[in-house]
Amino acid sequence: MNIHPIFVHFPIALFTFYAIFEIFRLPVLTRQTWFFYVKAVLVIAGSAMSFITIITGKMSEKFMEGHPALEYHEFFAFTTAGIFLAIALSYLFAWIGRERQVESGFWQIWVGCGEKIVESRWIIALAILGFVCVTITGGIGGAMVFGSEADPLFKPVYEFLIMK
Repeated sequence: MNIHPIFVHFPIALFTFYAIFEIFRLPVLTRQTWFFYVKAVLVIAGSAMSFITIITGKMSEKFMEGHPALEYHEFFAFTTAGIFLAIALSYLFAWIGRERQVESGFWQIWVGCGEKIVESRWIIALAILGFVCVTITGGIGGAMVFGSEADPLFKPVYEFLIMK
């Protein structure tokens, strides 16, 4: 039984909402202290779910064995998970720094790095890159299941990547 489709949509949704919130910074939201925590929960939960999704994807590889797009789908899935994990860890360390006084030199470094990344423009670049990767991963997965003709918007990307 292939349970991968049951789990795959959770990280896609969480990462998409996170990326939208990070990229389109509405001042009415960014001024709110709770907005940081909303983005943190979205990206941390999405990262946790992405590992479950990757595990179920590895379990379901036998259903797509020999498909020319499988390696690309796997590559982009791991890349997506890695990008959002880096973002999630940055938010986690920044969260720790905001909630408690960190006195240890080791933790101060991690908290400081997390806060710098979260507050910099780099976080927007990472969110855009992550969103592009999750879109490509999902597009390839959809093309594997429903055929490359199923999504006319993704078809050129699929042909560029797979049909070289």
